[in-house]
Amino acid sequence: MEDQLLPGTVDVGWSTLAFLWNYFIYVFLVVLLPGFYVTIRSLPNPKRASNMKHGANIVHAMTGCFGLKYETRNLERLDQPGSYVVIANHQSIFDVISLSHVWPTNCVVSAKSSLVWMSGPFALGLWLAGNIFINRANRKTAIGALDDAVQRMKKEKLRVWIFPEGTRNTDGTILPFKKGAFHMAVQAQIPIVPVVISSYNNWLNFNSKSMLPFFGREVIVEVLEPLDTVGKTSDDVNELLQTSYDKMRSCFDRISKEAQQKTNKRCLENYVGGLPGKSFSSQLVESETGTKKIE
Repeated sequence: MEDQLLPGTVDVGWSTLAFLWNYFIYVFLVVLLPGFYVTIRSLPNPKRASNMKHGANIVHAMTGCFGLKYETRNLERLDQPGSYVVIANHQSIFDVISLSHVWPTNCVVSAKSSLVWMSGPFALGLWLAGNIFINRANRKTAIGALDDAVQRMKKEKLRVWIFPEGTRNTDGTILPFKKGAFHMAVQAQIPIVPVVISSYNNWLNFNSKSMLPFFGREVIVEVLEPLDTVGKTSDDVNELLQTSYDKMRSCFDRISKEAQQKTNKRCLENYVGGLPGKSFSSQLVESETGTKKIE
């Protein structure tokens, strides 16, 4: 995909310099700094899920440093008692901030084992915080890790956060889901809670390594109705997967459009303040129907 802008995105001067600067600051403030903090905080009490919440609180406080404005919806659906599996779409490293706005208590993340060797102090902090690492390349090992995770969830009443796409995806869609999260939920007989993060592509373009100026970055995170797995078996996994995907994809398309409109409005309000011969409302209508270059 040559240009990842969503249709209707306002163009007020995308900047590669802004991307590189924000990426550098982001890695330091959201990956390295919290990674060191969680590592140190976890040393007296390692392998406890509560350590992840401390890291999430620090990351959450960094939101304003990147000009991001978040709207969260239906957070009460994450307040239910007991264990559950959270499934969410995965776009980029910027998801770390998005997760911090909705991170449940006593929650860990399930990630590929190779992350331990790729992310330095961030991965060390994840390991000390009791997160679950699975070697996806070895089916037998992966099944054993899944069984261990289920037992740990029951014992510690854990919530587990999983990205069912299995990889990051920056093209403004949601990739097909893998089955691991659904097998885990069915095996443990616990709910699946879908969380959807709106597309970043109305303010972030990974292909061109550019992003909108500081003031034009809107994100919506919506928690969907939990899916019950009580009485379900492995025979029901495909149906659960498809139902989850359909609901999440529909929500993703809806809230991405909403976030795009909010981004357009912020850009027009903060950047132009009204173009000659046009009212603000007419500018906004035009911006929602096609990509608009603000000179």
